Amino acid sequence: MTRGPSGSSLALWASVALVACNTDGALPPLELPDAAAPAPGPTRTWEWAANWRTRIDLLFVIDNGDGMEPIQAELKNKFGELLKTFMDSADQGTFADLHIGVITTDLGAGVAGAPGCDRGGGGDGGRLQAVGRAADPSCLPPKDGSYIHYAFGPSGPSQSNLPGNQGLVQTFTCMASVGTSGCRYPHTLEATRRALTGGLPENQGFLRDDAGLVVVFATNKDDGSAAAGSPLFGDDRFGYPGRYQRQIRRGVVCGPEATMPPDDASGAPLGDCHAAPNGFGDPTLLLDVGPYVALFYSRLAEGGAKDDPTRVMVFGITGPSSPFQVIRADPRTPWPAPYVQCSPLQPAGVPPCVAVLERSCSSFGGALSAEPAVRLNQVIAQAGWRQRISTCSDDYTALLERTTRLLDYHHGPQCLTAPLPVDPAGQLVVACAVVDETRLGDGTVRAGPPLPRCDPTDVDAAHAKVPCWTVSRTPSCASLSPDGVELRVDRGRDPSGVKNQPPAGTTVRATCAVAP
Repeated sequence: MTRGPSGSSLALWASVALVACNTDGALPPLELPDAAAPAPGPTRTWEWAANWRTRIDLLFVIDNGDGMEPIQAELKNKFGELLKTFMDSADQGTFADLHIGVITTDLGAGVAGAPGCDRGGGGDGGRLQAVGRAADPSCLPPKDGSYIHYAFGPSGPSQSNLPGNQGLVQTFTCMASVGTSGCRYPHTLEATRRALTGGLPENQGFLRDDAGLVVVFATNKDDGSAAAGSPLFGDDRFGYPGRYQRQIRRGVVCGPEATMPPDDASGAPLGDCHAAPNGFGDPTLLLDVGPYVALFYSRLAEGGAKDDPTRVMVFGITGPSSPFQVIRADPRTPWPAPYVQCSPLQPAGVPPCVAVLERSCSSFGGALSAEPAVRLNQVIAQAGWRQRISTCSDDYTALLERTTRLLDYHHGPQCLTAPLPVDPAGQLVVACAVVDETRLGDGTVRAGPPLPRCDPTDVDAAHAKVPCWTVSRTPSCASLSPDGVELRVDRGRDPSGVKNQPPAGTTVRATCAVAP
């Protein structure tokens, strides 16, 4: 099965997505029988989810701790731009069916709790927020649920649970207004895992088997996911108070020897910092990031959120992982004010002067800042389809544009990524057996009959026999397919012009002859 791009191909998919919905004409007509089954010889099989491109579950994971006001405001202001790709698709006859939900990063703070934090297992618990704590008093929640269900149609929504006269953007704004009174120890990844796999009553129905999953993180801190019984946040044996000593120092290792960051100023930025395994050797303190990588990159049976990880996309608005530097400053410095370095080290001083983690970015004259999100960025970087932008960016439009381009790509063609045979005249030989396979409710898979090849003489007209498949050259496949070709199934349209959709849980399986 084809997968999303690795880190080395990020620029490649970005360029592909720019032209994903364009074509430059079909291949020369080929005389093939209806089934177009490949003759004996080498073949290659591709599988593509047939209907998830129109059904997408969008989960926003928003930090509700201190310093998040400008970040939340920018995210809400730009939400309308994220919807534009779905509106544009609707204008072209492809109607997206969206679930949109919001959770916070607040899961409390271990066995003892902390100032402003519940004990572990408390907080918002990964539950979808129907209305954020800081929302306008006039805000209404979605009807009959804690998330938005909005399906586009030919002349407006074909299905919607928006309340009263409250529009889609306004309802999302109400949900995303989570405020900044949450726990200052964000359990970003664990909250996401609980939201998607924890069986929470408030979240029932949000995650659909036949839909794609898009997760958007927005935070100015690193992940500090810990078990509910972790003593890290309230036990004096971990040093004087402060997020650096209690959380970050136990969550990150740096340098060629993978050592814990120092308990005093480092003097210079530390290099090669990455997530410490199992809370630096003690899994009762912080949880390892491995299961969270699996959540986005593995199959359901291996701890993934979806049975097909190519249906998962992860986007991050996070602090850059570097520079990672420890300085001395007053840990009570409020966000987003910059730290003022101090000396000597005096934890009991008034004001205290202790080791803190310097912020890795700031913008708007210091009005917005973020700490290096080493753990969180490491997980995002290993997801199959992903994109990240700095929390301190002065405009989140760039991320949302890239997000919509990637979603456009998933609305677009499927490339044949192996070379096809060539006949003596130098023409490509397109010989494929294409079938729909539908996973039923009892887990069994029903294979349909072979789909016919579309009549090559009417590629610009309505195909008389649908569903059928066709192969054509597209710019979007120029870098992914040796021959620059895509295979597309045409399912026709209903009398109102809406594209027909296969049954939920349908996968297209295409087995094609390939060059020896």
